[in-house]
Amino acid sequence: PWSEWSTEKPDELEGVLPEERIYYRYRNKEFTSSSSPSKEGWTPVDEETSGSSGVWQRSDTPMVETDSIEVKKVTVWKYKDIQTTTSPNKSLSGWTLDDSKDIIQNWGAPQTTTTKPQTGDGLRITATTQTEWGWFHYCCAYYEDSYCIDSVQNVDRYNVSHPHYHTTNTFEMLPEVNVRDQGGRAVYGGTGSAAPPCACNFYYWFRNPSADVYTYTYQTCTPEYHFYRWPTKWEISTSPKEEILGKRLVDPVTYWEYREKEDTSVYYFWRYVGEWSQWSEEKYEETDTLAVEKLHIYRYREPVTETTYYFRKWSDWDECEWKIDEIAESDTVKVQKKKLYRYRLKDN
Repeated sequence: PWSEWSTEKPDELEGVLPEERIYYRYRNKEFTSSSSPSKEGWTPVDEETSGSSGVWQRSDTPMVETDSIEVKKVTVWKYKDIQTTTSPNKSLSGWTLDDSKDIIQNWGAPQTTTTKPQTGDGLRITATTQTEWGWFHYCCAYYEDSYCIDSVQNVDRYNVSHPHYHTTNTFEMLPEVNVRDQGGRAVYGGTGSAAPPCACNFYYWFRNPSADVYTYTYQTCTPEYHFYRWPTKWEISTSPKEEILGKRLVDPVTYWEYREKEDTSVYYFWRYVGEWSQWSEEKYEETDTLAVEKLHIYRYREPVTETTYYFRKWSDWDECEWKIDEIAESDTVKVQKKKLYRYRLKDN
């Protein structure tokens, strides 16, 4: 069996089988400094520094270090990054219009109208579709009680209520017929076509393009103009900044800081914070602010020698049969031999 766990490592003897486990616990540490070489409740650290303790002041003129004045040269980089924005207006208070960039054209969704819109920078027509065709004619009296249509007005010589001026619109183009009026204009329509009759029941018409109806598909545009400005306030960087043409302005500034030298000594101390944690098999690494302890424990056991005895048992002879065939004897077979006799009678 295993022994109890112990912090004492067992001797390495023949036949002893040891087992080892490592446990860890940790505790936080904190540090402080003081001008005094001792501090109650704190442990000193083997470190001491000396130097100036005066307040740094700035000088824009070069300075040289002396026995009583500590001096350091400082360079910082003042910089401004350009600011950009866009606006639908061509002017924006506090900003400068950037003419070097194209105006952003934000075209809206298509719209339709039957009145032709005025195109320009903020509007464009994308499609024009004719939806109605305009027509007209005059009903004229050429003879008494005889009337006909014409593209021009005929003088009413017979004092009747003619001529009449008629107009109409159709949703499709009428077919041209092989008829000409007095002025030689083409005539369209006729019975059987889509031409409607006039009040005088004539089905023939002349084109009137001024009465045509169109549907216009158009889009309006909301432009966006580019603007820029340089901020009034400079940013400060202690690391070098590169000027980027048109994007960043950089102004390196060098000045000197100085302070009076005072001989001072600084002592450092540390102490534990809180209690030790519970022992755990989880491994922790020691750092400046974390103390770690290890605990090794052991147990062992000695080998046990066991002797095993083997036995065998022979079966009873009564359970075995006599065989005529010869049987070889072995570790598991024991053989007995006997002679058998038989006889028979002889007839005279």
